[in-house]
Amino acid sequence: MNRFSSSSPIFALVLVAMLIPACGCGQKTVDLTSPEAAYESFRAHLLRGDWEGVFPLMIPEVKDNITRTWQMNRKTASLIESSIPAALKQNYLSEIGSAEIRNAASPQQYFGALMRSAFPVSLVPGDSRHSVETSISRISETRKGSRNYVVTTIAGRQINLVLNQDNTYGIEPPDDQARLFRMNYKAASELYINVKAVVDSLDSETGKAPR
Repeated sequence: MNRFSSSSPIFALVLVAMLIPACGCGQKTVDLTSPEAAYESFRAHLLRGDWEGVFPLMIPEVKDNITRTWQMNRKTASLIESSIPAALKQNYLSEIGSAEIRNAASPQQYFGALMRSAFPVSLVPGDSRHSVETSISRISETRKGSRNYVVTTIAGRQINLVLNQDNTYGIEPPDDQARLFRMNYKAASELYINVKAVVDSLDSETGKAPR
């Protein structure tokens, strides 16, 4: 059910992020009303491989999609645990994803588990190259007066920053990559429907009322 395989094109910037070394930098409070500061906060979490820290910096649409997927997975897991025969239970649970994905206690933890599952690449401490490559080369408004910006890094990668309703900036993934989040929610919804159909069939065989 987890559609984020290591070959998926989710976040072009995330493909690089798992190669970024951990650092001993202390976490600082930042003003996310500045696009520069919002990007630097995003970059700092990536430098530490801190996916849970990245999650709050995403645009609301992405956070909402991740939250709904997490909720659907929990609903499916609960139904499997309570209603699927023990001999089949693990097979159905594995359709949701890894144990870390299934057991995530919050959307933020689910996002982190999802990213680690998609990109299980070891960090390389002591290599400062990626820190330099992710530094800002330039930042420009996407359209005059839009107050939305694109950051271009020294390595030439581009990251979009969108102004949220609360006047903070959020990271916006490209359309094709955001589509993968939506596909993951669709897959989670379909899995729940399939599991419920199995449970209803089992209930009918044993004379229980449909759930």
